[in-house]
Amino acid sequence: MVGKGCDCANRWPRKAPLIRLFRWLCVATGVQLFYALAMPDSNPSPAQEAASTFLASQGRAPVAAPEPKPTVLVPGGRITHTESARQLFAAIAPRQELFYRGGAVVELVNQGNGHSIEVLKPVAAQSRFEKYVAFCKPGRTPHDPATPTTISKAQAEVYVNSEQCRNLLPKLNVISRCPLLVEKTGCCAVSGTATTRKQGVLWMVRKRR
Repeated sequence: MVGKGCDCANRWPRKAPLIRLFRWLCVATGVQLFYALAMPDSNPSPAQEAASTFLASQGRAPVAAPEPKPTVLVPGGRITHTESARQLFAAIAPRQELFYRGGAVVELVNQGNGHSIEVLKPVAAQSRFEKYVAFCKPGRTPHDPATPTTISKAQAEVYVNSEQCRNLLPKLNVISRCPLLVEKTGCCAVSGTATTRKQGVLWMVRKRR
C-alpha cells in the first residue's frame, strides 16, 4: 500500500499539464459563449436566408425594420417650449417636406396629377408631426426615463407659431410651374416632371401629355 501511494504521488506531476490545458479550454469556451450571447453574429441564419429566398422568388422583398424616430421631449418641468420646439423642427427640416411660407407652416401634397401646397393647421399637425418624431414626456430628473405621449391641439399651435419653426424650417418664397431647365450629360434639357426647391423657390412641373 505504501509503494502504491508513492507511485501515485510520482505520477501526479505528469498530469498537471493536462489539467492546466483542460482549464484553459473551459475558459476559452466560456468566453466564446459569452460573446455569442452578448453580441450575436450579424450574418443571417439559414432560416432567415431561406425566408429571404422565398420572398424574392415571389417578387417580394423582405420588409426592413423601421428606422427609429428622433425623440422630442414635450414642454414641462425642466423642458422649455423653446427647447422642445428646437428638437422638433431640427428633426423635421432635413426631410424637405414641411416649409415656412408667409408666416405659416405649409406642406407639399401629392394629389396624383401634380403637387400642391397646403397650410398645415394645428389639428392636422398633431398627427403630422408624429410622422417625423416620437413625442415623450420627460422624467422628473435627467436620470428618470421618458415615457411616450401625444400632443394636444394647443401644443401643436404653440409649435407652429414658435420662433424655432420660423428659423429652422426651410423657407418657401416663390412657387413656379414653369418648365425647369436641368443639366444632363453636360447639356441643358427641359425636365418633364420635377419638384425641386432651391433658394426659397419651388418648381412644380407636370409631365406633358
